Amino acid sequence: MNQTALIVTHRTKPGCRDQMKAIWSAYVRSRVEANSDHERYFFCFDNNDPDVVIAFQIFSSETAMKAFLAGDWYPEYLEKVAECIEEPPTITEASPIWTKE
Repeated sequence: MNQTALIVTHRTKPGCRDQMKAIWSAYVRSRVEANSDHERYFFCFDNNDPDVVIAFQIFSSETAMKAFLAGDWYPEYLEKVAECIEEPPTITEASPIWTKE
C-alpha cells in the first residue's frame, strides 16, 4: 500500500463554518472530483464543536498529494480560507496500513 492519508483540522472563527464550506466548495470540491489520485475524500463538520472542519483524504501516493497541493489555484484558496479561520490548521500525514474498501 503506497497511499498517503492527509487529515486537516480547521478551527473557524465562531459561526464561520458554513463560510469555510462555501470557499472549499468553490475551490476544492470540483478539483478533487476530477482528480483520480484522490482515492477518498471526506469533508466533515465536527459533531461536538460547531467551529471545526475536518478534511480526511486518501491519495494514491505522496507524490500525488504534493502535486495536488502545488496547484496554481491553491495559494488563492488558502488566502480565502484564512479569512474565516482562527488559527493555522492542524495537518497530519499518515501511511494507511489497512483499509476496509
